[in-house]
Amino acid sequence: MASPASNVKVRRETMALNPFEQLQLLVPEPRQAFEDIAALILRAIVPGSRRVRVYRGDGGVDVYEGNYGTDAEVDVYQIKYFPDPWGDAQKQQIRDSYRTARHNSDYNLKRWSLCVPVRLTKEDIRWFDEWRRKQDKAIEIVDGDDLAADLQEDRCAAARNQLRDWGVRGVGAAGPRFSARAVVRKQHARTGLLYQIVVLLSNVGDATARNLRILVTHTETNCVAGGINGDWWHQPSGDSRVNPWNLHALHDLNPSEHVPVLGINICDRTPVPFSIGTKIWAQDVMPTELHVILTSEELRDGVTVELASGKPSNPLGTANRENQESVPQPTSPAAKEMLELILKHPNSEERGLTEILEGDPANHLNAAFLPTAATHGSAQVLTARKRSFNAALSELLELGWLLPPEENARVRIYELNPDAAG
Repeated sequence: MASPASNVKVRRETMALNPFEQLQLLVPEPRQAFEDIAALILRAIVPGSRRVRVYRGDGGVDVYEGNYGTDAEVDVYQIKYFPDPWGDAQKQQIRDSYRTARHNSDYNLKRWSLCVPVRLTKEDIRWFDEWRRKQDKAIEIVDGDDLAADLQEDRCAAARNQLRDWGVRGVGAAGPRFSARAVVRKQHARTGLLYQIVVLLSNVGDATARNLRILVTHTETNCVAGGINGDWWHQPSGDSRVNPWNLHALHDLNPSEHVPVLGINICDRTPVPFSIGTKIWAQDVMPTELHVILTSEELRDGVTVELASGKPSNPLGTANRENQESVPQPTSPAAKEMLELILKHPNSEERGLTEILEGDPANHLNAAFLPTAATHGSAQVLTARKRSFNAALSELLELGWLLPPEENARVRIYELNPDAAG
């Protein structure tokens, strides 16, 4: 068993190395591990690329993009685990690998790329540049810096997970991350609709998304409402709004999975451009806001548009006052009083509620809170019996007056839903 001192030494050494250099300290077969992880990154980054199974030699190919055959061209990626400066043996391997790929009768070589785990020394760069200038095909180098940059892409979540399993440090914190897209589908003429926009949500992160919620707001359609994917989502009790849609997931969303959220119907009375805004919450991550504005040119059958991060200047489009006033009013005295305190706050941008998780209110039966979503300033800390406080808070959440919370070790912050408040 390694001593505590030797474990500290290994940790210090790994922090000074890139993820691929660390393999020689962490796994029994670093060469094979690097080939596997580099291939995983390349397949994620290079659309349509594939890996070759070694059988009687790989033909100078580890990963390729293109098609085999005399009438097609192929980009070839050769992976070499050279963690140290190159000597004569490494240079000969490079020459041999390129020669094999260049004269392979199964395909026409378009470009050959060498993938290595480290940043090259100036001597290796000089030799490589001089050598590749003498060849008749395009030759590139993909070094450890390039691979480390690619590793941070959303598409490389599987590679980051594998490196973490091996004990590699410095590959970023694991967690769910979200992307969304809008898919336009033409509707049958007898429905009276032109299109339906299907909102799809994907987990492009490294961990399962738990306690998943999404708020979808869009331009008023002026036609019959669409519907949610009932196998995956439900609306809280008492909340029957169709714009914004306040949806809670029935299942966890695993990495690389995607799921339809809802369909939004479009007719000839729907204003264009058409705006869709989303806010997504999950356990242990900050909320994600994504939006898109679809033009008339994009409202065509089969068009897919990615939602962008952030908020547009008018994310709610033309959501009207009639929809805002349809939000059910709270019925319990505690919820009514809490909502009145929140709405009295003079700064509309800070309306909400902050539940204080630390500290000692009057006693352990009480909850301490601020009737504002801002924790700064001189707002008075209020207390209420936890039972009535929690019931009132749940009612305002279920009715849609408050958005799902953001929290840390000290506070839990609920923002006022601007659509509910008007």
